[in-house]
Amino acid sequence: MDQSGVANRLHELEVRILLSLKDKRVQSLIDLARNTGLNEDAVRRALLWLESKRLIDVADSGLVQLINPTSTGRECATKGLPERRLLELIKNNPMSLNELSKRLTKDEFNVSLGLVKRQGLISLSNNQVKITSLGVESLKKDSPEQELLIKALKKPIDMEDLNQSIKNVVDNLKERGLITVDLNKIKSIKITTEGLEVSKQVKIKDLIRQLTPDIIQSKSWENKSFSSYDVLAPVPRTFPGRKHFLYQVMEMIKSFFTEMGFTEMRSNYVDSCFWNYDVMFFPQDHPDRSIMDTFYLKYPLTGKVPVDYASIIKKVQETGWISGSKGRRLKWDVNESKKLILRCHTTQTSFRYLAKKLKPPYKFFSVDRVFRNETVDYKHLPEFHQVEGFIVDEGLNFSNLLGCLKEFYNKMGVKQLRFKPTYNPYTEPSSEVFGYFPNLGKWIELGNSGVFRPEVLLPFGIKSPVIAWGLALERLAMFVYDIDDIRQCLGHTVDFNQIRSKELLVKVKK
Repeated sequence: MDQSGVANRLHELEVRILLSLKDKRVQSLIDLARNTGLNEDAVRRALLWLESKRLIDVADSGLVQLINPTSTGRECATKGLPERRLLELIKNNPMSLNELSKRLTKDEFNVSLGLVKRQGLISLSNNQVKITSLGVESLKKDSPEQELLIKALKKPIDMEDLNQSIKNVVDNLKERGLITVDLNKIKSIKITTEGLEVSKQVKIKDLIRQLTPDIIQSKSWENKSFSSYDVLAPVPRTFPGRKHFLYQVMEMIKSFFTEMGFTEMRSNYVDSCFWNYDVMFFPQDHPDRSIMDTFYLKYPLTGKVPVDYASIIKKVQETGWISGSKGRRLKWDVNESKKLILRCHTTQTSFRYLAKKLKPPYKFFSVDRVFRNETVDYKHLPEFHQVEGFIVDEGLNFSNLLGCLKEFYNKMGVKQLRFKPTYNPYTEPSSEVFGYFPNLGKWIELGNSGVFRPEVLLPFGIKSPVIAWGLALERLAMFVYDIDDIRQCLGHTVDFNQIRSKELLVKVKK
């Protein structure tokens, strides 16, 4: 080791520790703090640096009981104990109990009043509190409790350094919650042979550690040296604020849809069954509407529905209206449609925008949260996000829908796709989208899609074809980040270490 080079790169804290150990070969952390005049945090930091350079050895040599003030104790060490503050308030003039209670907190007043009364430091007559001669005398010096708190505030106190009378004071302060007595390991610090050689080449210098405008203007730097910095010195691991990887996938999806000319849409988490189910041609006895699948609100129980649309939806549900179908041929109850739920899909947002009667062509998307009474497993959550979208334009067909989905998933890196015919109350034809997950070795459903039926479009005066989809965000994030359990994407079971290990930028598979 180049000892002269090491000596030149040492921090002033390291120099002070080495010089202290040079004269007294073995010391504890408390000894070093006392002998160098440094606080314990500074000593710990310097010891970490010196140990990494093999200039000292640090070993555990036993246990010690240390006295530390609590947050309330630290306040009392600076402001004074409540009983002393009470005496200060009445030192010159007596006060009523009511007035005194307003000058101290409830706990401080109750504790201090009883304490000073038992010690004969006050007299109480006709609701007036007056200081006694004994009380005046007690104000001339700090009490043993106050002295101990002030001493402990500067640095922890070793119980072994206290005599028996002071230990009684410790018990009193501990009972009042002003101090804690903690069991700590004693660190035995010893200088190594290399450290001893380096200590012979160092001395405490008057170094400039931070360059300020005053130093530059006064030119005082001309006769001084600048502190050097060891950029390789170990530092504590930090976890700065950053975006959750799920949020990054959201941003990428929003960017893709925006680039393709879509406009983002939003709506509320809570909505009526009218927008969640009835406008989507769900019969009112559909299983999805049961409490086994949907979260209903207890309060408020119901909301409002648009009267003009409700009368049309009633006809569509019962007879098919002018859609060409026979409808559900079931009695439709408007009160059932008013019930409020946590939305179970963002397709209700799509229908709220379709009801705006915009002029085609137009296309919207959303990435938002939905809620379903699902059984939690590796690919299901009761609360998750859905990627919603629809396009309204002349000449659109099922092939256009599949093409849009292929383009989207290709951009997200999902190359192996399958489309499976399915049934939806509101689309025909309909298709589920499956992607192959290499890390699971399985085909996983990624979403649902279809062409909206006339029964759901004609009530809003829409005669142009509408293609639409509702895709799973968390399952897509599982693919992008090779996660095999959706519970590691969202919810209370998420492993924070796994979140911290994700790349800051989403890297789509090539």
